[in-house]
Amino acid sequence: MKKQNILIILAIFLVLILIGYLVYIKQNSIDIITKDTTTTTKLTTTTNLVTTTTTIATSTTTINKNQFCELENCHGLDIKCGPNPPSMCTMEYAMGDRCLQYAKCDIQNGKCQQILNPQFLECKACIQICINTDGNDGVNKFECESKCK
Repeated sequence: MKKQNILIILAIFLVLILIGYLVYIKQNSIDIITKDTTTTTKLTTTTNLVTTTTTIATSTTTINKNQFCELENCHGLDIKCGPNPPSMCTMEYAMGDRCLQYAKCDIQNGKCQQILNPQFLECKACIQICINTDGNDGVNKFECESKCK
């Protein structure tokens, strides 16, 4: 009889812990509302008589709770900000990956979005010049990219 009472008490205790945990998760969950809004910024760079206009489109995500906002992509120059950063990135390398060190995401006006900064914009413009100048020549393109800062 004592074993049955102990098991019943233990079962009730576990159910109460589970209910408490579910209530905690419900109160601290992240509510995400995604909007299809896009902010476009143009940067014009003149280097050695070559004028390049770089268009930067940034997506925004409205976050209601816990305001978690980080870079969501591992490669390339099309920055995506939101609440789901990658847990791991592949070892591949894409043009412009070196610029990601300057990419920043943060909450502005209640929206998770890219924070445009001069280092990222300058690096992206340089990479775009390499892509436009060297086209399909991968070796020259990556050599050119290595000079971008």
